[in-house]
Amino acid sequence: MNYTFHAMSAEKLSFLLSVVSTIGPRVDDFGSFLRRNKWRDSQTREAEALKNQAKASLFAIKQKAEGEPNAKFKEADGDLYTKIKEVEGLRAFGNGQGFYVKTLMDSFGGSYTVARDYLMINNEIFENIVRINSDVVRGLQPKISIWTNGGDNLDGFRWG
Repeated sequence: MNYTFHAMSAEKLSFLLSVVSTIGPRVDDFGSFLRRNKWRDSQTREAEALKNQAKASLFAIKQKAEGEPNAKFKEADGDLYTKIKEVEGLRAFGNGQGFYVKTLMDSFGGSYTVARDYLMINNEIFENIVRINSDVVRGLQPKISIWTNGGDNLDGFRWG
């Protein structure tokens, strides 16, 4: 229900006043009283359900808000753990390689040349060099010509 008031002053201010009124049950009609209570109970249950739904939504939002930093922190911890393990693995690999080289050098009496030649033979470096060079020559497709004096006589050329 709305009431409009006009103030009696030089400015003649008008304003709107909203009014809510509650009508209760008739005192002499018990059925009216029961219907009102039933209606009020349904309104109360509905309001409680909405209130609980709002609380649940708020709780979910809070959990999500609190969970995101925790999830990011856990993700950062996982990344850090992975990096630490990678560094430890590299350190262990380097220590193993150092021990291997030291053992080789000790085996060959400290001779770098002998240790280098051993590693080149063991890792098939010479075979790879020969293969690469032969591939290069094959790619050039060389034309090899043998010059003779015109006959089948190859005097001066010795086989063997």
